[in-house]
Amino acid sequence: MGGAPENQIAFAARSAHDSVIIEPGSNTQLQNGSTSLNAMTETITLRPWKRAIALACLVVYGPFVATALYAQAFVDCSHCKQTAWMTIPAGPGYLSLLLLRNVWSFKLPGNAAIITLVTLYSLALTLAVARLARANSILRKVGMVLVLIYSALCAVGMLLAIRA
Repeated sequence: MGGAPENQIAFAARSAHDSVIIEPGSNTQLQNGSTSLNAMTETITLRPWKRAIALACLVVYGPFVATALYAQAFVDCSHCKQTAWMTIPAGPGYLSLLLLRNVWSFKLPGNAAIITLVTLYSLALTLAVARLARANSILRKVGMVLVLIYSALCAVGMLLAIRA
């Protein structure tokens, strides 16, 4: 027979950015409906980037949203409530920058530079966690838990700093 072996996994892509996994098992059709793949009854599964990014945002920013909701419900000061919501985008990076400053004793740049640095760090952390979320190993689970613990500690520390 001239077909591909049943246990072979083939890869195809509609563009340079779309990766498609073809798994043995059943008939399927591409999303645009124009091309049908019917080689040895294989299916197409798109990699879950959107789900990975959503999970990464939940792990990195979820504790900050939880502390902001806590502040909204249980803190009397309106300025503290507002600040808790405003610090969410830069939250994971801010306490890391302060820890680095205490360890290496360097002078912090101006406020605009600090906000830019910590926001970029927070976005880089989110993308790293999204990449980790796509892994299929024990590293994924351990890494996600460690980042969640780190983010929760940063969120509580940020709320304590706001309230001080």
